[in-house]
Amino acid sequence: MAHNALQTVRATLSMPLVWAMALLFAAMEASSAFPVGALRALSGTSASALASFGTPELLSVVAYGLLLVTARSVGSAVAQPWLFAVAPASNVLGMLLCAGASNTAYGIISAWIGIACVQGASALLTVMVLELLCSCSSLWVLRAVVGSALVNAPLAVIGDGAPFEGTIALLIAGSVALGLSYRAWRRGVWAPCADPVFKRTGSFPPSLMVGLAMVSAGFGFLQQLLYQQDANVVVGVIVGTKFAAVLLFVAVAGLLGSAFVATLAKTLITFATAAFLVFLAQGGYSPLSSALMSTGYSLFEMTTYLVLAELALSLRVRPLSLLSGFYLIETVGYLLGCSLEAATGPGGLDRRMVAAVLALALLICAVWVFTEKHVNDLLWGRGDGSAGGDAVRRQEIDIDAGVWGL
Repeated sequence: MAHNALQTVRATLSMPLVWAMALLFAAMEASSAFPVGALRALSGTSASALASFGTPELLSVVAYGLLLVTARSVGSAVAQPWLFAVAPASNVLGMLLCAGASNTAYGIISAWIGIACVQGASALLTVMVLELLCSCSSLWVLRAVVGSALVNAPLAVIGDGAPFEGTIALLIAGSVALGLSYRAWRRGVWAPCADPVFKRTGSFPPSLMVGLAMVSAGFGFLQQLLYQQDANVVVGVIVGTKFAAVLLFVAVAGLLGSAFVATLAKTLITFATAAFLVFLAQGGYSPLSSALMSTGYSLFEMTTYLVLAELALSLRVRPLSLLSGFYLIETVGYLLGCSLEAATGPGGLDRRMVAAVLALALLICAVWVFTEKHVNDLLWGRGDGSAGGDAVRRQEIDIDAGVWGL
């Protein structure tokens, strides 16, 4: 057993995609501080009204919307190797321009161009990385998700200790890993899944899309409060909860087989709801509420990687369209949560009332939206003509999940 576990760890950490996901996602988390800093610098300028409205998340919504609309003409991002250098370079350029925000016409223009570069590059890097993930077999998806989460957690310290230099180092290393991942994918090193005989049209129930947006809104609301705390508190919460989420993820995946996706959905909703209940019980923000929400959202991220990989395989839809559409909905929800938090305070909305409404919405999602039937219908259809391919895919996931129960 110990030998098998060691082999699994070695195979996981030798996968370039694990490092590409960990390094690039950490870099994007660190670079997100630059648009926020630029907007704060613009708050005292003639562009203050626009700065208060034009949050970075709004530009992310625009970026994912453009990717969704142009999916047919843009094609597969993975098929464009030059993007491995251009996208990270655009992120670095954006950070430099954001750092030059000032109360001058040049400073205002450069800041907005920089914010657009950072958010647009982050959106593009996200779909590039996840398109490669969607080409893997179920076993490699599980390994990539768990391995990258474990590697990513301590990298938050690097980004916080040296935001600019650390972010550039992460982007360079992540870009190299992404290039190696693309090369490995072309050579079939990951044992990518062959497309199933039947590909279904599929449907995306509005209730699930609303549920996705509500989970993101809840996270955005409490995350805004977390970012207002001391930097050491922020890093401690993020790093600690990622490790906790990985342990929960592996435990559930190893014990439940193909039913673990629906269970993970219930679990992450439980954590998110508990975070708001703690918030309401204590009358405001507390590290415990942020820890619960961050754990739930880390579970949410890992679960959605699995769901997106499954849907990219089984549906007749372009991976770029699927990924950009999903993150468009998620970013809209996050923007809603951030906006609700910004609207609270003296003369605005009552913060506890907003938290109560979000908690109620999450509870409704747990009971009526993220049910096992709805999740399974989304993943494998409703027993239509693709039933044969779906059964094979379920069996494959059962076997892969059993590997984690070593």
